[in-house]
Amino acid sequence: MRLQKLLILIASIVGILSTFLNWFKGPFGINISGISSEDSYVAIILLIVIIVLVAIKDRVSILTGKIKIATVVLGVLNLLLGLFEIINASQTTYMGQHIVSPGIGLIIYVIASIAIIVLPFINLSQKIGTKD
Repeated sequence: MRLQKLLILIASIVGILSTFLNWFKGPFGINISGISSEDSYVAIILLIVIIVLVAIKDRVSILTGKIKIATVVLGVLNLLLGLFEIINASQTTYMGQHIVSPGIGLIIYVIASIAIIVLPFINLSQKIGTKD
């Protein structure tokens, strides 16, 4: 498997795991995990599709063509979903004060989405785990 595909797989798995972490921090120490939001199910589905796209076809070559475009588009959709959640959380106010802030899980999710967008454009052609 190429290093590029391996890193995209790792970023996708990290994105899925981040949905089980705190996506929002509320007042009085209330933490809300991403999995309690319907949007996290969309995020998980998008990330699973990325995993399937990267792992299913020709594991020894770098991403090219339609699979590269699909991976980037799905990564952009993930990023937009994460940014939407951050903006939504930042706009929640009570009596003029912000009461909800993004949690560590949501921040990790956005970073993983950015990695998924950037990695297909980086030529990481080293093979991992194969004799060559």
